[in-house]
Amino acid sequence: MRNIKCETFDPKYVNFGSCELAPNLENNPTLSIVIRLLKIPLTNLNLRITVGLAGPQALTVVNSTFDACAFLKSRKSNKAVGRLYQYIAPYTNLNHGCPYKHDIYVKNLSVVQGDSFLSLVHGEIVTKIEATVDGKKRVNMEIRSGY
Repeated sequence: MRNIKCETFDPKYVNFGSCELAPNLENNPTLSIVIRLLKIPLTNLNLRITVGLAGPQALTVVNSTFDACAFLKSRKSNKAVGRLYQYIAPYTNLNHGCPYKHDIYVKNLSVVQGDSFLSLVHGEIVTKIEATVDGKKRVNMEIRSGY
């Protein structure tokens, strides 16, 4: 991971307590994000995840929108998202279905080359995550990685 950008579209609804990359003890970058929910409970959440290769030969590998509350209630409902979730589960508190009455976080998530299917691709990888609640886009995160 090389860069992260977090953006809120409704600062009265949600903001970021943190959004950063920092090196761990092995000097690998780790991702930490704290999303502060200012209007609770969070009863619905749709996520759009886009993963692709950046640059002149841009290529989208993943482009998926799903109901995160339904997925978290039944994690076998979406196999592709389930694999991603298994990878991040130890680093996040997204561990139950809605409603959410607390901040959401990802702490010290590290992607080491070879651990991800993206390591098969050479170049700059752009991962975008867009969160929609109550039909309104609330936050957008963009992570840039390279192999």
